[in-house]
Amino acid sequence: MSLLDRQKELAGYLVEGGWPLVSAAASVGNATQENLCLPVTKGAKDHGSDGLYQWRLSRLDDLKAWASNKGLDWTLMKTQAAFHQYEVARDYKALDAELRAGVKPIETLTANICFVYERPSAQYANLDGRIRYARDTYAAMQGQARTGGKTAPVVVTSAGAASAAAAWKALVAYGFPPIEVGMGTAIVALLVVCGYLSWLLTKQQRPIVVAGPEGATPLSDPEELLRAALNDYADLEKALAAARQNVVLQKEAVATVAANHLEQAKQAEELIK
Repeated sequence: MSLLDRQKELAGYLVEGGWPLVSAAASVGNATQENLCLPVTKGAKDHGSDGLYQWRLSRLDDLKAWASNKGLDWTLMKTQAAFHQYEVARDYKALDAELRAGVKPIETLTANICFVYERPSAQYANLDGRIRYARDTYAAMQGQARTGGKTAPVVVTSAGAASAAAAWKALVAYGFPPIEVGMGTAIVALLVVCGYLSWLLTKQQRPIVVAGPEGATPLSDPEELLRAALNDYADLEKALAAARQNVVLQKEAVATVAANHLEQAKQAEELIK
């Protein structure tokens, strides 16, 4: 099996586990850098690390125990993908919310998995390589060529967002100018799509048809698309709230460390006296 085949297989498992494709590809980018998406390390192991994400010590033991309790083979990619998502949800709640929302650029998601979940040494991080692998995986899963290094489009998670994205493609087919929607205008763009689609449905004689994986599908309910866009806005708000909470927790941790250092300094001064 080629590297690309392994990348696509792992991305597929992560999508099945509930992550949007952009988050799955970001994770695959990290697994590629860590162990070339191999579930078992070939050759010498780095300080006993093993698996897709190079778990070691207690985390590797945790993987094996979790798999054993579920009657699974820990050496299989599918098992490790499921454990990876379980571990993120259990131990990295802010990151989990971010990955499940899938509203950030693929570069940001890849970097956050690297520095929050993997935590490699600086000299071995190779963030640029991880991002390149993530982009390649995303493009391969989309069945289209890479965009020449441009930032991947925002991918949202709900079924309604997928419908709105399909509507946007339909508008382009009707002559609407294709543009790339940035993070700050994603929700506004979805609302514009729904409004424009509603006008088309009332003014045009022929229905809008979008070619999807299961064939042509007519889009006939602009109100449903509008509700879906609003649901995506709610998902975005949840992700932002989780991110803010993560910042608060980090500030509290820094304050605690600073207080401990001051206390140790005082104790040292007393010893010197």
